[in-house]
This record gives sequence, C-alpha cells and structure tokens, in this order.
Amino acid sequence: MSLSPAARRVCVAALELLADRGYDGSSLGEIARMVGMRKASLYSHFAGKDDLVAAALEMSLTAEREFVATCFAEDRGDLPGGVYLERVTERYRAAASLRFLLRTAYAPPFAIRESIISHYRAFLAEIDVLFRAGLRGHLSESERAHLAYSYLGVVDSIQVELLYGEAESVEKRREALWRLLTKAAAPL
Repeated sequence: MSLSPAARRVCVAALELLADRGYDGSSLGEIARMVGMRKASLYSHFAGKDDLVAAALEMSLTAEREFVATCFAEDRGDLPGGVYLERVTERYRAAASLRFLLRTAYAPPFAIRESIISHYRAFLAEIDVLFRAGLRGHLSESERAHLAYSYLGVVDSIQVELLYGEAESVEKRREALWRLLTKAAAPL
C-alpha cells in the first residue's frame, strides 16, 4: 500500500479512532479534525469511509504480520508460538493496529465484510504456516495439522478474551490453554 504522507496521517488517525470506537462510533469528520483538515479534504485521499477502513486494515495487517513474524522468530521452546501468546496482551494494550484488527475482524462493517473476513483469514493462515514451520520432530502431516488447528484455537480464544474480557482473565486463559496444548504435543 503506497500512501501519500497526508493520506498516511489520515489512515493512522482513523486506525486509532476505529480501534477505540469501532466503525459505527467513528466519523470522517472526527478523523479529519484529528489530522487538522476538513472532511471534504479526506475525499482527495479516500473515496469514503469504507475505502479508509480498507486502507487502515491493510496498515494494521502489515504491522501485525511483522509483530507475529518477530515473535515466531524469537521462539526457542519445543512448541512454536509461545512468544506470540506471551506478548499479545501487551501488544493489544499498546498497539492500535491490533485493537483495530480484532474489533474489525470480529464485528466487520457490512459493506466490506467479505473483504475484511478474507484478509483476516489470510492473516490467520500466515500464523498457521509459521506455527507448522516451527514444529520440531518427526510429525506426520496429520499431527502437524492437528496441532496447528489447536494453536489457532488458542489464538482465537485469547483474541476474544482481549476484546471482551479483562487482563487477568486473558492471562489465566492463556496459561491454561498453553498448558493443554504443550501436554497434547508432548507425546508427539
């Protein structure tokens, strides 16, 4: 995605506002005020709100892909993905990109729902690939798939808890599910 500096500022402001208020709670006028321009000027950068949300989604996916890749590169345990799960709660607090991504993926605006779901599924597929690539040992493809689906279930559960739960419950869920997953993987 190639954006002009002004369009990038608009996109960053939109991402932050949308992360906190969602699609319905955010207006183009408010986003324009955040970057010091008139609402009409936004239309020189984006065709409308849906176009701006799509650009913000692309920006957030780029940031979150980089974060996930860094976490998986730092894994040193027998089971990949632990570093990501350890850091995702803090990431959610600190990064509007993840808050926006999860809010938008779990409650997508109707007009661009299919596109958002498609992009989010591709993001999860990338996590799946990283997880499978990090698996050690002589595992069959069936065992790899089983563990990868289980890991994505843990990720999904943590993401839902980040959206709707509290920090303490996120941590308890993470610990419990990671323990179950590592035990399930141990005999393999």
